[in-house]
Amino acid sequence: MVKKPDIQYIDKFYVHGSEARVLELKPKKRIIKTVLPLTAPDHTVKIAVDPVAICGIVVAVAMLVLMIMGTVRYAGVCRQYQAMMDYVVTVQNENVSLNQTYEDGYDLADIEAKALALGMIPKAEAQVIQVDAGVPQRAPEMTFWEEMRWLLGGLFA
Repeated sequence: MVKKPDIQYIDKFYVHGSEARVLELKPKKRIIKTVLPLTAPDHTVKIAVDPVAICGIVVAVAMLVLMIMGTVRYAGVCRQYQAMMDYVVTVQNENVSLNQTYEDGYDLADIEAKALALGMIPKAEAQVIQVDAGVPQRAPEMTFWEEMRWLLGGLFA
């Protein structure tokens, strides 16, 4: 009796033993690909600049500088105003004290008697002559905007 070959199943199919060896997967040869070296990465840093944003920043800085200058000038004007107000108060106080000195230093009745002795008359007895004089008024000069309106009115009339 001859021995039957061993039955083997490969991928759900019946295959005789001698054929099974033929259908075995052969190892694939590995193909080695040559790889070129990578280029060195570019180390430059690029920054995207938006011209509108730059203009906005410049305008904002200019406005900040103008605001600071205005604030400094305003503070100076406030100091000058306070100095002038102090001066006005000082002059008013001095005026009050001088008026009091003059009123206390002179006798008004004595001054009136001396004036009458010199031939002066009291104000109530003086003749009043009223003269009405008309002074012609100059025509007001035109402003810049009135001149522009006149010019444009003439151009487009």
